[in-house]
Amino acid sequence: MTNLPHDSYMAAVADALTARGIAPGRWWTSEDDSGASSDLLNAIFQWPEGVAHPEHWPHGVYLTWDQDDGWRLIESDGSRNIDDLSPDSRVGCDPRQVAADVQARLTHGLGGWTPARSASTEPDGPPRPPRPPSSAGPHPQPDLVGVRERSP
Repeated sequence: MTNLPHDSYMAAVADALTARGIAPGRWWTSEDDSGASSDLLNAIFQWPEGVAHPEHWPHGVYLTWDQDDGWRLIESDGSRNIDDLSPDSRVGCDPRQVAADVQARLTHGLGGWTPARSASTEPDGPPRPPRPPSSAGPHPQPDLVGVRERSP
């Protein structure tokens, strides 16, 4: 088993998903070493049937990440559409943000409620007080270490 640089970050995302009640059935990290000029780090998260709302995801959905494109949702069957998860979930953003966006998309679909922006306008979200300005500066990139396939 080889440790990849993004294993601990993905483990933190899996923990954040679990904390929101949407634990992935399986997830794993990998590295595309197909001979391209650079190796591409990626990860995939899959859920058992019934986790994603069938009205929005009739064929199921899985979550992918790679170091170039960040977080994306891919329809499991059918047309296999690929959509960015959210403008709030970037390549190395906080795992809790990824989990919040995943939960919103699994429940409300792609055009549904966005936790970070629509809490005051959408009936599904509780009112959220404004965040105080941060003086801490930019957030550090997560420590990306460790390859494991995980299941709950």
